[in-house]
Order: sequence, then C-alpha cells, then structure tokens
Amino acid sequence: PLMTIFITLVLALLIEHIFWNASTWRQGDWFAAYYQKVISAPSLARFSEHLSHPGWLLGPLVLCVSICQFILLPGLGSLIEWLFGLGALLFSMGPRNLGRDLEDYLQAKSTNQAQQAHQIAQYFGAHQTDSDARVKQGLLVQTSQSLIGPMLSFMLLGATGAVLFRAVQYLAQMHSTSQPNARLARSSQVLSYWVSWLPARMTLLGYAAVGHFEAVVSTWQQQERASRTTQDHTALLIATGQAALTGNMATGRASIIAHATLVKRTIVLWVSIAAVVAVASL
Repeated sequence: PLMTIFITLVLALLIEHIFWNASTWRQGDWFAAYYQKVISAPSLARFSEHLSHPGWLLGPLVLCVSICQFILLPGLGSLIEWLFGLGALLFSMGPRNLGRDLEDYLQAKSTNQAQQAHQIAQYFGAHQTDSDARVKQGLLVQTSQSLIGPMLSFMLLGATGAVLFRAVQYLAQMHSTSQPNARLARSSQVLSYWVSWLPARMTLLGYAAVGHFEAVVSTWQQQERASRTTQDHTALLIATGQAALTGNMATGRASIIAHATLVKRTIVLWVSIAAVVAVASL
C-alpha cells in the first residue's frame, strides 16, 4: 500500500538524519568482497574477462533480495517484511550520511580545524580543490544519489529496487577507480547513468520548484545540449542546483547553508507530494 511506503520513507529519513548514523555499516567494503567472490568463482573465472555486462555480477545479489522480499518474508508476517524493506532503504542511502557530514564540516570550519574540514570535504565526492566548493557541489549531486534515487527506487520496486540502485552505484564507482575489464567498466557506467536518469531529473525539478525556476530551466536546456555524450549527471545537477540559487549573494558559511536549505526544501517537496499521493490512494 502507498501509505505504508510513505511511512517507511519518512521513518527512514528520520532515522537517517536524527536518531541513528547508519553509515557505519553500509560502506562499500561488503560489496567489494562480494564482487571478488563472484568474479573469482571457479565456474566464472575463465569467462570473467569476456563478460561485459554488469548483470551477471548484480544478478545473484538482486535474486537473493527478491527471494526474501517476495517469497520468504511474506510468510513470516507483515512486520518482518516491513522491517526488511526499511533496512534495505536505510542501506541504500549510503555510503555516507550527508546531514552529519555537513554538520561535522561546519563545526570543523568554525573551530579553525582546516585539516579536519578538508578531510570531511573529501566525503562529498566533488572534484574541487576548494573545500567549500567541494561540499556545496557534493550536496547538489548527493541529493540525487543518496536521497531521491534510493527513495524512488524503493517506491517502484521495494527493497529490491533500493538494493539494486545502491549496488549499481558501488559497481560503477569501483570500475571508475580500477578497471580490470574495460568493457565491463563502460557498461557499468552506462547502467549507472540510466538507473540514475529519472532520480536526477526529479532532483533538478525539485531545484526548479523551490528555487529560481526560470534559471534552472534555462540551465537544464543548456546542459542537455552540451552534455549529450556524458555518462553521468554530475555536471547537470551541479549547474541546475547553482542556478536555483540565482540571486543569492551569500558567501562562505552562509553559502553552504543556502545549498543545504535548497536540498532540504527539495526533499520536503517530494515527500509532501508522496504524502498527497498516499492519502489520495486511501
């Protein structure tokens, strides 16, 4: 039921940003171990260099989650089934906790701990030497990858969708840093692009709705024309997020807070829309 899905989304957001830091158990180490086991399996080892589609790597993982979601857990009761979905959604909002990382960064900056602030800024993933710019751009990108993407995947396919979304991100990230199989690396990036396509568009639509609408739409059109050959949505999310703040002259800490406020308003917007849909379905 849509109301149950909505309650799960809200509870996951509350747990993630208020009650518990789940990032300690959802790092990519487990996926790296799983990847190594699958790719080195005796039955697949001699074929692994020739297999260019990531489906053969993700298939066993997705199959296990699907069996739990659709076959095993329904027989154990609705509460167990719901807890499994909630856990899967929390796992998919990884690997970092954006809200806590942002708080830690601002705290380090306010106490003049430049080295610690620089280290925390690395978690946001943007390719910038300036820590403030790295945090701001990382917020705009991770809104899609760590919040909108997992929630949308969960709404569409439940626990299976959430786990698949995060596993695809992990796989693409692994092949962007090390490429044991160039064809598999390229196909992983393509899969990640299409899995993230709709979440990215929903994120920038949120930026447009809660920010400077005309500037976002104009920037979106320009970026779509200029980046037709790219295999990620990073530049589009950064450009439209910054366009949403057109007219905001804040600098330094105030500018970071403005970016964070944009993200919060975007999440509130989509959660509110989900609430309306859930109530209408009753």
